[in-house]
Amino acid sequence: MCLDTNILIWGILSNGKTPKEKEMINKTQAFLKEKFDEKCPLAISVISLAEFMVKIPNEDKNKYLEIFEQNFIILEFNKNTALKAAIF
Repeated sequence: MCLDTNILIWGILSNGKTPKEKEMINKTQAFLKEKFDEKCPLAISVISLAEFMVKIPNEDKNKYLEIFEQNFIILEFNKNTALKAAIF
């Protein structure tokens, strides 16, 4: 299962400012916990990784990269990947 950047962001937020944000955080964290408990392989693209890391302070980037490398399959993205994705 390949996750989008939105899931990564909602999954790490600790609190929301609005009821809708709080709902999204709770839903996403429950979803991720369920998938990790099921040992479901989870993947992210290098594009999602880059989008996520853009807002992370430089001193924390290695910590987050390690978390992603330990818990997710990180998929390269190139022209062939894009063409295959467009078929589905």
